[in-house]
Amino acid sequence: MLNKKRILWASFFGTIIFAVLKYFDSHFWPQECALSNPPILECGREFIYYLAMIFIPIFIGSIITLKTKEEVFLLWKKFTFIYVCIYLLIVAMAPWIGGNYFSVEKEVASQIFSLLYLFISLILITYKSIKLRGK
Repeated sequence: MLNKKRILWASFFGTIIFAVLKYFDSHFWPQECALSNPPILECGREFIYYLAMIFIPIFIGSIITLKTKEEVFLLWKKFTFIYVCIYLLIVAMAPWIGGNYFSVEKEVASQIFSLLYLFISLILITYKSIKLRGK
């Protein structure tokens, strides 16, 4: 079962993986995926990088919910599970390079939906905490 500390540690390690991939991507590995519409096997590193981007806002949310009431955490956890499924689907379906029909590529989609998740999570945590404080 996923409790507060397990989600915190999992998101911490996911954030570390994201940071390592970002560091190596910008310093050591060539940028071969940006030139054409590559298959996923040739650009698996970048694909994992885009998927791991969601761990940063999850880590921030798990730090915030660590000291909140259990009801706030459970609501945030349900929202996180649904949102991560949607996030994975959108990033997986987004094209590598923007096209005529869908001009948002994987990198932009992962950035936009990670920020959107962070803002919605903060609003949800704040709203539920204020609502429970009144009881």
